Formats: sequence, structure tokens, C-alpha cells
Amino acid sequence: MQNPLVEFKESLKNNKTSPFFSGVLKREGYRAHEDIKLAKDALSVIEKHFPKLFHPNPHPYTNFAHDWKHYCFPSLCKMFTSSGQLTKANNLLTHLINEGNKTKIWNLPIPNTIVRQKRERPFRSHKWLGHTKSLILFEKEWLSGISKTGDDQSYLSDCLISAVLHSGLNEQRHLAALCRLLQSNKPLQRINQLVWLDLEIIPDIDHKKRSFPFSTNSHPGKDSLLLTRFFPTSITLALITKYLRNRKNKLTPNLSLQMLLPAAFKQYGMKNISIEQFCKAGIGVAEIKTGVSIPEAMIEFATKRNMAYSLPNNSWLSLLRAPVPINFNQKDILPSSASSYPEHIIGIKSDGKKASKFGLLTDLLNLLRDKDKGVKRTTTRARKEWDTIFPNLDNLVLNERILLSWIKSKLDKNNKLSTSRRYVNAIGAAWLSGTRDIDISNQNTDFEAIYTGMLEFAVSINDESYRAGRLDDLHQFGVAHFQLAPLTNPLSDNKNSIPRVRAGFVSELVFGQVINSISQCKSMTELEKIQLCVICIIAYRAGLRLGEILKLRAKDVEWSSKLWLFIRDNQYDNNKSSAARRKIPLITLCTEKEKNFIRQWLDMTKFATVKKSNPQQLFCALPHNRYEMPSKLKISLSIGQLIKQISTVPLLVFYSLRHSAFSRLHLIMHWDTMDISHLPKCVTNAIMPYGQEQREDVRKTIFGLHPQSRYWALAVAAGHSSPLVTFNNYLHFCDLILFCKLQKNAMPLTKHEAINISPLSVKTISELIYPDKNLKAFQLMAPIIEKLKNKVFCKEHETSEFLENPDNTIELELPKKDQSRVFYILHEFLSEYQSGQSTEMLVWQHKLDKTETDRWLANAKLICELSTSKNQSRHNPKNRDYSLIPPFPNSHAEKQDIQKLLSHLRGMFKYDKEVARKKLAYLTRFVFLRTHSSNSAIILRHWDHLKKLLDIIDCFPKSRWRIQIGFQQKATFEEWKKVIKGYPTERFFLTEDKRNPNGQARLYLSHPSEKQITEANKYDKFSTNVFKLTIRLLSIQVFSVEELINICTIE
Repeated sequence: MQNPLVEFKESLKNNKTSPFFSGVLKREGYRAHEDIKLAKDALSVIEKHFPKLFHPNPHPYTNFAHDWKHYCFPSLCKMFTSSGQLTKANNLLTHLINEGNKTKIWNLPIPNTIVRQKRERPFRSHKWLGHTKSLILFEKEWLSGISKTGDDQSYLSDCLISAVLHSGLNEQRHLAALCRLLQSNKPLQRINQLVWLDLEIIPDIDHKKRSFPFSTNSHPGKDSLLLTRFFPTSITLALITKYLRNRKNKLTPNLSLQMLLPAAFKQYGMKNISIEQFCKAGIGVAEIKTGVSIPEAMIEFATKRNMAYSLPNNSWLSLLRAPVPINFNQKDILPSSASSYPEHIIGIKSDGKKASKFGLLTDLLNLLRDKDKGVKRTTTRARKEWDTIFPNLDNLVLNERILLSWIKSKLDKNNKLSTSRRYVNAIGAAWLSGTRDIDISNQNTDFEAIYTGMLEFAVSINDESYRAGRLDDLHQFGVAHFQLAPLTNPLSDNKNSIPRVRAGFVSELVFGQVINSISQCKSMTELEKIQLCVICIIAYRAGLRLGEILKLRAKDVEWSSKLWLFIRDNQYDNNKSSAARRKIPLITLCTEKEKNFIRQWLDMTKFATVKKSNPQQLFCALPHNRYEMPSKLKISLSIGQLIKQISTVPLLVFYSLRHSAFSRLHLIMHWDTMDISHLPKCVTNAIMPYGQEQREDVRKTIFGLHPQSRYWALAVAAGHSSPLVTFNNYLHFCDLILFCKLQKNAMPLTKHEAINISPLSVKTISELIYPDKNLKAFQLMAPIIEKLKNKVFCKEHETSEFLENPDNTIELELPKKDQSRVFYILHEFLSEYQSGQSTEMLVWQHKLDKTETDRWLANAKLICELSTSKNQSRHNPKNRDYSLIPPFPNSHAEKQDIQKLLSHLRGMFKYDKEVARKKLAYLTRFVFLRTHSSNSAIILRHWDHLKKLLDIIDCFPKSRWRIQIGFQQKATFEEWKKVIKGYPTERFFLTEDKRNPNGQARLYLSHPSEKQITEANKYDKFSTNVFKLTIRLLSIQVFSVEELINICTIE
């Protein structure tokens, strides 16, 4: 492998600029010369401090990080005084060090790269502050000048002014959309105490298409449009209701902003302010109202300096509907092959033609090669060879015909071969595999879901954008020449189209139904069901991309009670960008029911017990193949279709789970400072699953204690380079948050102002004022909403009682499994604890009581401390000095013996608990004080003891026991004979002394497969320790520490 530092240094020697350049070329040459000089100077610095990195066998500097920080980087700072040069030099060396790590020339810690962040122009300029100050005076004049009676123009003008000053509508295009909507037939929509207006902005109408400053987020018809949901606060809603009740011209929207606002400005003495300036300064009035506290991010949203996009109408209304229960089988959920997708998802191939292998792709790429034996090929030559390689496209299946015809059209337009080849490399394989066995001629085929799955394979944001553009082009070709169903929205953002945001939110009830549909699937194994449920939970709660979930390994999990997930590059896949490297606390974000799914998944897969360095994947394609990654495309398509059917929202896809995660985190950020009294129960149940305690835990864990950095913390959790990306694409409840903040407006209103502003009667206003002798703005909301009932200009939305009742939330149903008994959980707990697992994690994983586990550990340690008369450990062999518990036997026959013994002892406890405890204490005393780790025998020094023990443990046949009797006097043996009648017996000579005045018996339990083992290994006999292990575990489980101490001290 070539040393990247040496290789780069050599390359700089050959870079020279021509002295004959002039103009643009001369300036470019000068810049190149400066870059070369900078690179040489940077290399000289690192060579000065780390000279042995440039050797053929580089020295492994163990203190590299320290020396870089204290010596090398300060030298760079002295040499490069400008921030731009320092950034270039530092990042160049960082890149070269990282290249050496990749090629395994060395293994050095990578220094930090320098990122230069250009400061955004401040929103609050001196001019803005002047306009805001003028508007504060304007508002007082305007409020006092509002009349109870008037014409359409004055009523509508008041509505628009209030929307700017009180309701956070501070952008001119949106205000114009409100103006148009209020002049329509039924502008208001209502459910219970929540009223809103859907403002629609069509780019062609509002602005030139190429300079439209926003993306679109709704596609109700042929054209895409921007839909922003506007929730009017109390004063604004009062004025809107007053206008709609009294308007005369109800259907002709002939009044515009330019006709209304300048006249109002003039009437109340506002001079030298444009409509745009009025809108921007209006938020300054709203934010200083009594009771109102608006974070800066929401001010940016109100003015649309930073745009966030509302949910489309059908996605918003899905929060008000009950989910549709869906029964799925394995083919519907996670098919094992592409051909097993159900017809209603992708269509079934009907032309009977057999798709070719990927030899077609090889032939195509070979045709598009740049050179032929060193000679450059031309597009003309490729066109001539086309018919030889692809003589008849009609014999191919449709997806292959479309791909080849598309590339042929590019060649006919004389595209470069390298360009066409790049197109094929970008999407050729994905197109052929993603549309294989799909009837793409079916007009109901969900191409958007298919393409979303294909784009999951992109390795970066730029790569995803490029692939999306090529898929757009290919699909448009298919629509024009092969009658494919057109896409509702373009996949890519290019200069000829307006960008789009696929705003979507999966409600809590819909997600619960998704999990239940998967967990109730009858044709999938329990492990397949629980695995798919966990994948969905991680996407919905932690917001991970599907590719990030599927590449997770056991070593990417911190096995603690928060279950931190580390998203980083590995052998299975790379992150989408450098910002995607992060860690997420999964358990913190899960509901209690979802935590049970995670526990069961850990229990079934045994991942918590593997070594921390294990590279094994967490998710696999098949239960018996743990090293094959599941198909992204299949999971994306099938779960996406399940979400669509349950929610009845066609635009929701698997990726909507990620949008839901960050929209929810955004709500959590502000929830406890919002006025949610006007939100219907169905909405709060749909968007907020956590109680106050868990919300606080999420806020502390995700956002930290500093409110100024909350949006950066959210961007880190999303894997984005800046909050702007998260804000613009993933936060779909900014409209609701802004409303709940502004609705807390407690500005005082006089009786005269309240009567003139609202459609309420004098009596109603008087009743509102009477208790406190003053009226606050937010008090108008409830009586005004009552006035809206059954009004022709307000569309009513109904919700079912099921959604209104929080007790009717969908209960997640775990797939059925064999319940682990406490006995087996105890062994797992002790085994995992002694392997280094934290008690906190184990208590959470097994749903244990901390007090109980503390007792278990104390008992286990007490047993380990038992010693012989020679002061050696009685129960731990020398090579396992710190072992708390022996391992479980591997053989199935021995495990059956344990279960048999457990059943026998449980029967005793069921019959008489107190007697059973005494019998277990008797057995425990002999197992702990009359056994040794080096021998499987139990030593008994009196025949009565042996008789009692055998009487208690009568669940094994006599043939399984083997008893060795040691004696000196014949009379002693006669006593033993009375007890051991019918048992296999051996005799040995023993000197009867003080310890053994009555001789001694050694009791063994033969291994259930003793015959096979002894024959195979030429042993005389072979015993098992299952009796000792079972009694040891039961004593830890049943007895208190004090009881166990008493048992172990009685001889």
C-alpha cells in the first residue's frame, strides 16, 4: 500500500503552472499555485512533528492525539494566519491521515476537521426595530378605531392586520393566500375547540416559478402547491367570524392586499412602510404580548425566513380518524422473494415473459465503454453496434425494454458514452431488481414507494439527488413511450422544477395498528415478527433511516438501560454523510409497551450476552442466517403499503416513520410551555404518547439543559449537518406550536374593544368581564368557537368517541412466546452479570425488581465465599475464582433432568410451602457443605441423612443414582444396607474417625446419556451436576441472605 502522505508529496512536485497564461487562466493558475504552496507548507509542518510517518514502514505514534493537539496544530496556526488557509491545511492533513487508516498503513486517531460557518444576517435590524416600534403605536390606534359595523373592505382589512399582529402570519404570500381564502365560500374548518384555515399557494400564480422561495408539500390535483395550515388566535378568529357573518359579497375574491392594507396604514397614521415590512415587523408586536414567549426558531418560521411545512390535508385529517385494522399474512408483510408481493401492492406479471439475468446489464455497460483496446470509442460506433447486441427489444420484459430504450434515446441525442454509462451505473441495477416481477404497466402501481426504496441505496445526499434525477428522467420517458402511470411528485429537485417536501406523520394509533398487524401475522415465525416490529419501532421512535437500522451490529449497542445505538460506518454499509455519525438512546424514546417488544427481542436473540466486540448484525434476512442483511426494498415497500392501508393516506411511506420521530421530538421540546387546552383529545392522543415525566427525561437526554442549543441537538439526533435541514424537511407541527404559544396572549381588552372586535353580544362580553373586571384576549376563544357551530362558512369535522377516549388507545400485542421462569431468568441474570453486564441494564431487560436482584447477588456471592477446612473455595474451581454461577448444561437430556427436578420441587411447594422450604433448606445444606467443585459427589455421614435426601428427591429412578459406601465395621455397613436397597452400590474402605464415626456415603447422579458417553470415551462411569446446580439456583432464588447464612453455618 502506498503511503498517502508520501504519494501526495510526490504529486505536488509535478504540478506547475504555465507563465504564458493570461486573464481567467492566469487567475486560475495563480490560485492553483497558492494551493500547491499551502499543501507543501502543511506537509512540512506534519513532517517536522511526525517525521516517521513518511517512512516506508510508518512509526505507530502512540501519543499522536496529544502531540497533534499541543505541538502540530499550534504550528499550523502560526504558519497559516488566515482562517481560510488554516481550514484548508488542517482538513488536508486530516484527510491524508484518514486515508492512511483506510488503507491500514497506520491506525491513528483522526484530528478534528475545521468547519467554517458563515454567520446569517440578523433578522432584527435597526430598521426592523423602528417598524416594530411604529406598529406598537399603530395597534393601539387600530384597536380603538375598529367599529362594530362597516363594509367588507374594512372587515377583511381588520382580519389581515390581526393575522399579522396576533397570529404569526408574517409573510406576504401567505397573507395574500389568507385574503383569497377568506373571500371563498367555506374558509374555516373546525373540530371541537380547534379552528384552522388551509392556505394554498400555487407557485405559478404567486411568483415566477424559478424564483419561488418555498418547496411544495401538497398535490391534490395535477399541480403541486404549498399548503400552510393557519390556526388563528382569539382576536384574529373573532375578527374573521365577524367578517364572515356580515360579508355581503361571498363568492368573488376581488379584494387584494394592495387594495386593503395601504388604505388601513393611511387611516391610522402608518407612513413609509411596505406590506412586506409590515408583515416582518408584525411578529415583533406579537412576541411582546403578556403571557407570550416565542422561541427564535418560531419567529423565523412565522416570517418564513426558515420554512417548515405543514402536513397535507389528508395526512392532517388522518389524525382525526380511527385506523383501519388490517389482517396480513407473511406474503403481505415481508415476502421472501420479489415474486411474492401481493397483487394489490405491486401487481402480478401477466405477459408471461421471462426476465433475463444481469447479463443484460453487463452487455449494456460493455457497449457503453469509453475505450476499445486503448482507442477511444464514439457514440456513433455504439449506435452501430446496438442492433448486434440488442437485436429485438420486443422479446424482453417491459422493465428491460424501458431501460434499454431510454439509453438508446440518449445515444440518439449524441450523449457522451461516459454520461450514458454513468446513468446505467447509477440506477440500472436498482431499476431492474426493484421492478422485477412487478406489473409496471398497471396504472395503480405505487412507483413512489418503489423509487423510495431504490434511493435508500444512495451513499450520500448528492448521490441520492443524482439517482433521483435519473429515475425522474427514466420514468418520464416511460410515461411518454410506454404509458406508465405518471408520478404524483417529482423525485428530484432541479432548476426546472420546484422542490417538494414529502410531509407526513404516522399517528400513534396508526403505528400501534401497524405493530399489531405484524405481531398477529400467522405465517411468520415469532423471531421474524418481533424483528420486524423492532425495526419499525426504531424507525418511528429514534428516527433512524432504514439502512442505518439494518446495518446495526451487536457492537453498535451500549447494553445499558437506555440502550444507546451508535450509528457509524461498518462493513455492512456507510453513513449517508459525516453528520450521520451519532448515538441515540432508544429506550428513552419508547413507550412501555414498546420497551416490552425490545426486551422480548433481546431475550429471543440473546444479543445482550454476546461480546461487546461482536460484529454480528442485529437484524438478519432469515433466522438461521445471521450474516445476511434483510432487503431494504422489500421492507420499505411492504411496511409502507401497510401504513397506507391502515391510515388511508396514500402518500405515507416507510420513511414517514422518520419524519414522525422528529416532528414528535419537536413537539416534546415545546409541549409543556404550550397552551394545549384547545387541542382535541384525538389530536393529542395521535401526536403525544408520553407523560410529563417521560417528556422531561427525553428533553434532558436529547436536548440537554441549555435551551439555546436545542435545535442543534435535534439536528444531531437526525444526523444532519445543521438545524436548517431538519427544520426545512422534518418538522411538520410548527404551525400548531406557534398557535399554542401565541394563544397564551393575555393582553387586556376594554369592554368597548371586545364588543367591536367580536361577534359576541354585549351580555356575553359582560359575563366574561365580570369575575375579574377585565378581559384577556385568550378568553374570547371559547365563546367565539361556540358561535361557529352550524355556520355555513365553517366546515365541521367529526371524530369518533374511540379517538376522544384516551383509554381506547390501541394496545400493542406482543407475539406469544414461552414465558421464561424466574429460575431460568436468575441463571441468565447471574451469567450476564459475571460477564460484565451492568445491573441497571439487566434489571430493565428482564423486568426485575432491584431489591430482588440485590438479594440474588448477595446470595450468589455468599455461596462463592464458602471454603473447605483447607481454606480453599468449595464451589468455584481455581480457573473460575470470580464465577457466580456454573454454566447451564449443553445436553438436551440434562436440561430435561433440571425441568423434571424443578417440577418435583414445585409440587412440594404447591402442597405445603413451609414444609417444602424446610426440605429445600435440608438439601441446600448438604449441597453447599458436603460437596466440592472438583467432584460431583454429595458426601453424607449418616444413613438417616441419606434416607431423608433420597426420600425428598424421589423423581429419578433408583438406577440413576450411584452410591459408594465407605465403612470399617460390618455393623456399620448393615445400617447403610437398609437405606441403599435397590440402588447401584459400590464399597470402599474408610477409616472410621471423629468426622466419620458412622462411615460415609458418596452420592452421585448418573448422566442421562452415561452409556453412550462411557462407550465413546472409554470411561468407567459419568455423572452429572444438574442436581447441585438446580439446588444452588433455587436457594439463591428462595432464601433471604440471613436464611442462607444460617443454613450454611449449621454443621
